[in-house]
Amino acid sequence: MNRRDFGKQAAAAALAASIAGCGVSTIEGYINAVDTAVTGVLNLIGDSALAAEIQAAVNAVNAALTNWKSGTIPQEVIEALNALQAVLDTLPLSSKLTAAVGLAIAAIDAILTLAGAERVKPNALAPTKPRVHQMPTQPLKTHREFAKAWNKAIDEAGLPPTAKIEVPWF
Repeated sequence: MNRRDFGKQAAAAALAASIAGCGVSTIEGYINAVDTAVTGVLNLIGDSALAAEIQAAVNAVNAALTNWKSGTIPQEVIEALNALQAVLDTLPLSSKLTAAVGLAIAAIDAILTLAGAERVKPNALAPTKPRVHQMPTQPLKTHREFAKAWNKAIDEAGLPPTAKIEVPWF
């Protein structure tokens, strides 16, 4: 097999994988990207109590994920993601992290949509109160899109490069 044939086969495999839908590992990869991004900026929040509350919400998401093996997203994961969104939305709008937090909240919406959360828990995507942080105009359908947008927000806010996350190939 030459390189051109390999490239064609790799592209076909990637297309087939995207058509097949999102499995647990795809959604977990996206959740892990959000998790890494959020926990990577906790020391930049400036409010140790809020940082601890966010860390506890991230830990709850991770605990809920350990029980999810395959199939439909469990209600426990949905509730943990909704709780993480709610606590992230309490970050003051004056923070340099405002744009990044809006991206994280939007990414969790995308994760819930990809995972079919509405089928498990009606109104899983409806916040209990209006969002404080501005959401991006484009949906973040993949964790690659999220990672690129996150890193751009970190640069634009003048935050340290250590707050950036790895951008996956696809």
